[in-house]
Amino acid sequence: MTRVQMEKPVIALLPVLLGLSMAFVLTGMSLRGAVFALLFAAALYSVASIDDVSIRKPLIERAGFAGSMLLIFVFIASIPKLGSQPVSPKYFIMAALLLAAYAAGCLGSLSLSGVSRPLLLYWGIFAGTSAVKFNVMGMVEPLEAILLLALTAAFINRRERLVLATRFVGIVLFASAAWFLLSIVFGEPFTSIRSFIYANNIDVERPLTLFAMAMPAGFTFNQHIMGYQMAAGPVLSIMLFRAEKGLFWKMVWGIAVPVVIIALFLTAQRSTIPAVLAPLALLMVTRPKKLIIALLLLLMSAPFMHLAASIPDLAPQIGEARTLKSRLDSEKDVSSRLGWQAAALKAVADNPLGLGSGTRWQEISSSYGADFSDFGGEEQAVHNSYIAVGLKLGWAGLIIVLAVFWRILARVPALMADGYAAAVGLSLIAVLIQGFFHNASIFTNEAASWTLLCLFAQWGRATGGEQNV
Repeated sequence: MTRVQMEKPVIALLPVLLGLSMAFVLTGMSLRGAVFALLFAAALYSVASIDDVSIRKPLIERAGFAGSMLLIFVFIASIPKLGSQPVSPKYFIMAALLLAAYAAGCLGSLSLSGVSRPLLLYWGIFAGTSAVKFNVMGMVEPLEAILLLALTAAFINRRERLVLATRFVGIVLFASAAWFLLSIVFGEPFTSIRSFIYANNIDVERPLTLFAMAMPAGFTFNQHIMGYQMAAGPVLSIMLFRAEKGLFWKMVWGIAVPVVIIALFLTAQRSTIPAVLAPLALLMVTRPKKLIIALLLLLMSAPFMHLAASIPDLAPQIGEARTLKSRLDSEKDVSSRLGWQAAALKAVADNPLGLGSGTRWQEISSSYGADFSDFGGEEQAVHNSYIAVGLKLGWAGLIIVLAVFWRILARVPALMADGYAAAVGLSLIAVLIQGFFHNASIFTNEAASWTLLCLFAQWGRATGGEQNV
């Protein structure tokens, strides 16, 4: 069957899948969802049935872009399956967008960016080893990452769309921070909504999931992941404030900056300090005059940070709230964590092919001198996502990590000339630094990190930075 013969049935299925995706996201599997899906499908079918390709293709591309924004929100918010859905809504949206990309003829024109190649090699190894072991669930994460990269290249591939997508990610992180703060101060109804959305993440046999549900958070189940959102949020908001020309968007980001900084303070993750300050230091090196605006915004946020310190007193219902200050004052386990990383590097040096599938870091950590006395002797993960890649894949894994870092850093200078591209580039650096102190990163498909990476790859093309890699 030729492409022309296949195009009609493909186009006919497109609105149905998009409608079902929207129904799953908004209402779950219900009668209302089915009715909404039929109405939405009928509207899109009228577009998909247009014979004139010059009219139909742009309309499908616009629908694909809108669907990509929906996917980014569901992905960053880590929304699990809702109600009786078999899987998360993001997989239905991905299926619809993949079909839309085919129908619009986008898939045949996709090409790999410089930063994508080592990452695709990594995910390919990951997927291949899972396939050899017949581990179907192990293939989900790499395929998800590859699909997100491809769909971004298909639908967010022009500067005007990249600007909109960059703003959208900034708004999502701003809204996540605001939701987090409102949850702390008011509790209900935010707690109940959170309990409904993330109910499928609860596992009674894993007490930590019950603890995670009890903790206030923004658009994520695990407050630990809030650190990645809040590492990127201040940098992205400050840089977008600098890039915008219109008064409306200046006001939006001017409000966002203190909100995300307060949320960062209450997220209580010490690693966010270097994660936020390092990109601003890079800005000072590349654009020293522009740094003045960033510093002024930080100074303007100082009163709000003081307010954040008093929030536990203003809202005693949150119990023993932690802040960055309280953790820096009371917890002295930084040297222990760095010791774990040093021990893990020794393990990588001794195992050039990786630990292998039958060995876990926790099982050998003590033999390499890792000290877990600050945690009651209970073995912990290495708390460095990049060393974890080395533990998994050996020296080859570390080479892939270094190749990715080199390609990202080599491209950043070209992006600095465009304010929106610089916002994505510096925000990506922030979450990369966060990965040096935690177990998630672009190499685990952490949502905020991977979304910024996908946009970064496309900004490289739009600004010509790809030529420098």
